[in-house]
Amino acid sequence: MNTVSIFKDVTTNDHILALEEEVKTYVGLYVDMNEDDARKFVKDKVVDVNGLIKRVERIRIDNPRAYKKQVDSEALELTTRLEKTIMPFTDLISKHKAARQKILDAAKAVEVANELYSQKQRDHEEGLLINKVWAFEKAEKLAAEEKRISDIKEQAAAEATEKAEAQAQYNAHKLERDRQARLAAEVFNDAQEKAAVLQRQNDKEHQRVINNEVLESLKLLGLDNDLALKVTFALARKQVPHTTINY
Repeated sequence: MNTVSIFKDVTTNDHILALEEEVKTYVGLYVDMNEDDARKFVKDKVVDVNGLIKRVERIRIDNPRAYKKQVDSEALELTTRLEKTIMPFTDLISKHKAARQKILDAAKAVEVANELYSQKQRDHEEGLLINKVWAFEKAEKLAAEEKRISDIKEQAAAEATEKAEAQAQYNAHKLERDRQARLAAEVFNDAQEKAAVLQRQNDKEHQRVINNEVLESLKLLGLDNDLALKVTFALARKQVPHTTINY
């Protein structure tokens, strides 16, 4: 683009060329997106250029139809070039979001794995109990048949002993099952707490990003930094009637 006529109030060709030269220095840039200042630097770069892109789009929409073809052509080229100047930063933001999503997915996977483990434990314990009851009943019937033939009194004593042993085994298994259930519940609760902490951190970070975008937009409208901060805080705290920030 040799000239920028319709959009000269937003930017100039020299300005775009300067941004395009600057972005070359950021290609392959490593930034620790978990560090607040570094992440703010990246997002500020994106916010600044996105502000220009939004202003270009506003002019494109507002221009008379007589200039529509020229407006659309210049707007497309400006938008394309501006978007390229922030690609290293938008890539960093996308990778950061993907990394945070992996953390959420991992927490969910832990929760699902714990539930599957608990269910398998319950199924296993119930299977063992059924097998033991079946074996006990089979043994009891054989013993009853033998004792009934030989001696009714011995049969009664044997049945009482076997029932006591079966009850003891059942009680022991019940205690073990209860212990396993408590352990599973503790693991599940711990996973829930970690997921909740992570969600709160994500919500806080999301609100901070939106508030920063509001702040930058206010500054672009001409407010100085202190006044823009006061307005942003007032909006975030819902102190301005009929006005809210959509998070």
